[in-house]
Amino acid sequence: MHDIRYIRENPEAFDAALKRRGLVAQSPEILRLDGERRASQTAMQEAQAKRNDLSKQIGDLKRTGGNADALMQEVAGLKDKLHVGGQPGGFIIEFENGFKVWHMGDTGVFGDMKLIAEQYKPDLV
Repeated sequence: MHDIRYIRENPEAFDAALKRRGLVAQSPEILRLDGERRASQTAMQEAQAKRNDLSKQIGDLKRTGGNADALMQEVAGLKDKLHVGGQPGGFIIEFENGFKVWHMGDTGVFGDMKLIAEQYKPDLV
């Protein structure tokens, strides 16, 4: 298994190691997918921060007897952007050359990780 941080910092060395195994370069695609994941994660964090700020404003308005309906509607609209919680999950992506990537997103450690690793034998987690 490979560390995504290593691939980000050393894409040429990663691809050279793959080449020694007779595999084609994978860092461009891996880094593209990683970039998409990181952009999605940033958007989620920004939406959560906005929701938290709006919720604080709602509380402040209600304490002073103000009308918070518009802010409450805005917070409700953020639900479409936020998908917090749920079951642990991920994807096994197998490239044409057989190279396997296990993308877990922000999933924490859970019991089936050992089983998944044994069954799919990913090259990159």
